[in-house]
Amino acid sequence: MGAESAKGNEKGSSMPIDVLRDIFRFTPDKAALKLGISKRTLEERCVELGVKHWPGDESESDSETSGSSSSEECTDAEDKPSNKRKGVGTDITGHGDGPEPESQRPRVPSKEDLLDDKEKEAKMHAHVKNLLPLLLGFEIDLKEERARRFSERKGIKKAMADICKKTSDKRLLEEFQNFKKCIYATVDIADRMLEDKDMDEILPVLSELEARALKNVGVNEPAPPSAGDPKYEKHVAVLCRYIDHKMAKELIRSHKTLSQNVYNNSVMMSYWLAGLGYERLDLSNGFKQGVKKLQGEIERKELHAMAAFGRLLKMHGLEAPPHHFKRAVYNMEDDTEEVKFKALVKSLYNPPEIDEGRPRHQALETKAAQKLAEHVRSMRDRHGTDQVIESAKKYQKMETSDLFEIFKETFAKFKKDGRMVLSNLPTVELRSIVKLVEEVKMRIMHLGGHFKGEGMFFAGSELLEHYIPVLTMKLGPKAAQLLLRFHMMDQFSLYAHASSMATWLVGLGYSRDHWTSLSVAIKELMPEIENGVFDPMPTFAHLLEVHDLPWPPHHFKKCMYRYKCEGSE
Repeated sequence: MGAESAKGNEKGSSMPIDVLRDIFRFTPDKAALKLGISKRTLEERCVELGVKHWPGDESESDSETSGSSSSEECTDAEDKPSNKRKGVGTDITGHGDGPEPESQRPRVPSKEDLLDDKEKEAKMHAHVKNLLPLLLGFEIDLKEERARRFSERKGIKKAMADICKKTSDKRLLEEFQNFKKCIYATVDIADRMLEDKDMDEILPVLSELEARALKNVGVNEPAPPSAGDPKYEKHVAVLCRYIDHKMAKELIRSHKTLSQNVYNNSVMMSYWLAGLGYERLDLSNGFKQGVKKLQGEIERKELHAMAAFGRLLKMHGLEAPPHHFKRAVYNMEDDTEEVKFKALVKSLYNPPEIDEGRPRHQALETKAAQKLAEHVRSMRDRHGTDQVIESAKKYQKMETSDLFEIFKETFAKFKKDGRMVLSNLPTVELRSIVKLVEEVKMRIMHLGGHFKGEGMFFAGSELLEHYIPVLTMKLGPKAAQLLLRFHMMDQFSLYAHASSMATWLVGLGYSRDHWTSLSVAIKELMPEIENGVFDPMPTFAHLLEVHDLPWPPHHFKKCMYRYKCEGSE
């Protein structure tokens, strides 16, 4: 519908009757949503075609209903033939045969288009003039409210951890008993029991209980090995909760010393995800087979590994591991490097067996409860992000006039007594409204001539569409489009090339006082990144979090080294 919407804007044509016939089986509200227009616009176009009454009020059939895809599953709406032009690339990188992809984002009319219709031009300029001050004020209010909630949440988590350390065993056990029932309940009952529980308040209780239980039995588990580098101490501590201590240390060591690291190698990424507690790791056939299956999903682009990696780092409160761009190459020409990587893969696929006869003094119930709480929190975070991204997709495909109407309705809904009231707004809805404001702001900037005639564009992959508003408002449409297209090429992706990473940082809002242009920023940042003077990964992760964006996708090449796991076919 995106390309058709653009044509409708350009020529002022009404909606084709065959399109209406196809959507008459839905209610007016659902039909408008599917077409990406407002209900008012749908009614007006029906009248133009002589349709005065909506024929029936049938519900959408089950066969047409489908759940929203996850932000970490590499299945785009554009991959479906009905939603895109033939020949457009369908994979995570947007590669494909045929013509260059046409945007699902409706084309914002240029000044030349508007000159053909003086009335339309005047109306659009009035929209821009009236909406701009409302938009800027609303944007500030929304972002301040989101920042306030983020800071408040962070404070609550820290306060809970401090309180738990001072709380008696009896009180902690009382809190644990209320949650323990969820471990033994059936899935449907457990879901109902978990609905009103706050995992960020429960997890500190469980962590403190586990530490005390191990201490009380007189035998502590081996302490996590030292990473030998302060930057990785927290990482190795988390990894050791899910994988073998020796394996965790080997992952850290290899990430620091080999060119094949977590940012460019599927073996490393699959073990890091397992070590960070990825909730969809399939352990039905054992840990080794589960990790190999995960590796295959990453290589086949069935899993958006970078989004999962970024989300898990955030959940554990970890900074993104450093990335050495000069060593981030894909072809290992150094014989020593090749030997080291072969040894790493072999040790990961065939780790030493653990002596199961040795007594394991663990608080099993606490451990199980902790994993359940982490799983629930992780799934809630993922579900919330999916909802926000689905909302962003809807706004991207709307005609500009309809988008402006929705913005005005949303603004009026929250304005009371001359000020914005957002305190009672659910967090996911707040995040979705921020995406609406970003899309409206970008189109207003375009209509106001801020981009000097540069047109809107399509990223080439739905997984990259979400980055367009932020990058476009910082870099301009042409530079943002080039940046996203370069990211689709392995050798120039932001995970492989220092120049691309530097441009992404600037596009996401990183700046220094003395920078006067993008070229000055790149010229300064690029050598700093290449030489390890400036580690961009923590800053990159922080900026993505500020803009409520998942980590951009990356095409992991199939690993050239494979070893048969013991017990596998």
